Amino acid sequence: DKFHRDQRNTSKGQQYVKDSVLDKVAEALEEKGQKHKDKSQSTFFRNREKVKESRRQEIVSILRDRNSATVRDFSVSIQGCSEKTIQRILIEMVQHGVLKISGKRRWSRYSIAEDYKPS
Repeated sequence: DKFHRDQRNTSKGQQYVKDSVLDKVAEALEEKGQKHKDKSQSTFFRNREKVKESRRQEIVSILRDRNSATVRDFSVSIQGCSEKTIQRILIEMVQHGVLKISGKRRWSRYSIAEDYKPS
């Protein structure tokens, strides 16, 4: 009986060691995964910003060819970008003083602001 009890205690101790090792391995993997996730997220956001910047440049380029344009005009020229995304970019550019807006809602037309100096 004593032998079985000692054996049981030993197995519990081994189980505790196994659990502790598994916890450390899990923590290490989680930390490594988090580092990888952080890197991929920062790459994602850098690429996202590059795409936004290229769209802004395309918008300015379109407006240099024309005096003004609507969201629909931009969506025809800018491929792979929804009208809603274009609208968000245009609003951001208006807020930063790059573009000016005339008209409301569906009749909004965008043009380059007179005091805008490209950098």
